[in-house]
Amino acid sequence: MDADAHRTRLTGLIDEVRHALAQHDLAADGSEAGDGHHHPAEAATDAELREHELREQLRLRQQEARLVAALARVDEGTYGICEDCGAQIPEGRMLRVPDAVRCVPCQSRADRRR
Repeated sequence: MDADAHRTRLTGLIDEVRHALAQHDLAADGSEAGDGHHHPAEAATDAELREHELREQLRLRQQEARLVAALARVDEGTYGICEDCGAQIPEGRMLRVPDAVRCVPCQSRADRRR
């Protein structure tokens, strides 16, 4: 894939994440409504749903940030180059993990350090 194809793919993925974020924002706004006369069990369920919604929004925002950073790497000419060893990250990995910053061996080492 050339830089334009990567740029197009990443832009599409960013759009998808932003659309999902907008949907979650709408859902969160809708869940705030109510008459305030909930049964305690309903209030607990509502709180769990809000917490789940907030976790999902955070996950999507983090994903968006990683994809935007990947798009910047395309523009810089460093997309698909491992930030640890400098090797070219295989195309298959970039297709599966479009925001990857490391090749598989370097990512494995980084995961073990955590």
